[in-house]
Amino acid sequence: MRHHPIFDYLLESYCNIGFVLFDETKEYILNENLDRSNDDNSKVFGEALLNLVSTISPMVVSAMIYDGIGQRNIKNILLKKIEDLEVNVKENQYKLFLLYFLWIDIDLKANKNFIEKIFANITLPTLKVLTCFKLNFYFSFKAYNDKSLANFLEKKIKESQLRLDNQIDISDLQRKFAKKSKENLLKNYQQDLDE
Repeated sequence: MRHHPIFDYLLESYCNIGFVLFDETKEYILNENLDRSNDDNSKVFGEALLNLVSTISPMVVSAMIYDGIGQRNIKNILLKKIEDLEVNVKENQYKLFLLYFLWIDIDLKANKNFIEKIFANITLPTLKVLTCFKLNFYFSFKAYNDKSLANFLEKKIKESQLRLDNQIDISDLQRKFAKKSKENLLKNYQQDLDE
């Protein structure tokens, strides 16, 4: 087994950035609440902001890690690290979430099969929500001119939403996708006109 301490250090650092972002926001909110101790609404806003930061920080870190180290030439290191972390999925969900999406971001079409790994291994509610968000992002911005990829992502988004809530109305889901498909067609049409 080949060890890559620099990659491990970078992964740990990116994970820690998310925690620092959360801690800094929490400290800021606490200080603001102390300054406005008479205003109950500021506490509600502060808690809502903290919830928002804790929910989106994995997505922010995911984008940062792609910008920082998301290159095709780290393929072997990345896949080996994923394999090592999958030995203890429950303890490594955050890192796996970041690495799975890093791998998919590098080449969506070639690595889309990793979405199944995400479904199998990512069970934390916040990360499941962000998985659904990320798949919608891919559908809206990466697959609008590729019918095969769009169909694949549409299916995976439905699966993702069902993982969040198995009480979802399927017909409502299909209406939403019909609307997104129309928007994608309009984007394609507009691009064709612009060219």
